[in-house]
Amino acid sequence: MAHFTLKKSETIHAMTIDILDDQNNIQLNINSNGMLNLTWIWDGLPDKKEEKKRLLDEIQEDLIYIQQNYGDEMADNILKTLYHKIDTAYVSLEKIKK
Repeated sequence: MAHFTLKKSETIHAMTIDILDDQNNIQLNINSNGMLNLTWIWDGLPDKKEEKKRLLDEIQEDLIYIQQNYGDEMADNILKTLYHKIDTAYVSLEKIKK
């Protein structure tokens, strides 16, 4: 059975997550014949809830694919990681404003 890990690349206002297999190959969404779109880039929305909703709308198709092919736990971990990144970005933004 293959083992999959998450690889994160991030800046203060962006994060991309790739799913890697045992040989460090990036996994693709074979339904769309391309890369899994697990990227958040802050676009300046002042409302954190709206930002999370926008992200969910953007990656919904890939999250469903991940859930069906890698399981609920993997999909949940990815969403939690991206949401945590958004929370962290907004906290740092609030500190800068003060």
